[in-house]
Amino acid sequence: MQIKLRTFDENIVSTLIAEGVNPLLAKLFAARGVANKNALEASLSQIIPPTLLTNNTAMAKLLADAIAQNKHLLVIGD
Repeated sequence: MQIKLRTFDENIVSTLIAEGVNPLLAKLFAARGVANKNALEASLSQIIPPTLLTNNTAMAKLLADAIAQNKHLLVIGD
């Protein structure tokens, strides 16, 4: 896994915060190109198909195996 440092526009962060977004989330969203709260409104038609997600099948198997074996899981999403 590689950590990717992202820059963000402080003006966009300020806009998001003014629109009621948590300051930490505002920085994360701004670094990913979210310019305003309206961009966070997603519909099902905007979601990427699961088949395009990297390592989708391998991760599904890992998750299913862990559940079947009663293992504890920590899921971190971005």
